[in-house]
Amino acid sequence: MSDASEEEPRYYSQATAAAMDRELTEARVRIRQLETLVGILNREAEEQAERVAELREDVSRWQGRYVQARAAEIPNEK
Repeated sequence: MSDASEEEPRYYSQATAAAMDRELTEARVRIRQLETLVGILNREAEEQAERVAELREDVSRWQGRYVQARAAEIPNEK
């Protein structure tokens, strides 16, 4: 008796094998497309993160200027 964990080798018709090959080829193409898209999105995310950092620095500078301007005005308000 053969062990239940052993499987018989599978044989496919030529048409089935060709269809499976086409599916595999299409899947590989799609994977490459998705990898390219991921690369593009990662670059875009890095650029956006840099822009966010620049904007935060700008906001911080403007806040500092505002605080300095208000501090200069406060003694005059008394």
